[in-house]
Amino acid sequence: MGFDPQEKSSLRLLIVDDQEAVLEIMEAICAKLGLKNVDKARDGAEALALALEREYSIIVCDLNMPGIDGFDLLRAVRREMHIAKTKFIIMSSRADAETILSAKRLGADNYIVKPFSPRAFQEKISSFIS
Repeated sequence: MGFDPQEKSSLRLLIVDDQEAVLEIMEAICAKLGLKNVDKARDGAEALALALEREYSIIVCDLNMPGIDGFDLLRAVRREMHIAKTKFIIMSSRADAETILSAKRLGADNYIVKPFSPRAFQEKISSFIS
């Protein structure tokens, strides 16, 4: 399981979640997949600051966070011209159609329901690689 070396070196991910344990799990999944360019943010404000400062291939963001939640961060990213095309995956334990459709309408490129396997995460990331 993993990506080819060229794909691994070119991908830069930002993982956003307010729970440290989830960030650690996501970091471990990324390491298992061979993805090394991974930054973490503990809330939407920190994530937006990082996204404005660095160029990410993909932002993977929890939906339910205090303050700037996943939908708010998605809106903010889509409003900023130089990062508006960044691929954005919402992750959440909410699997209802209304929430998933809301994510799509706001511009999410994909949605993954927690908990998920490393393989499911890899499939979501791989969908953005040509």
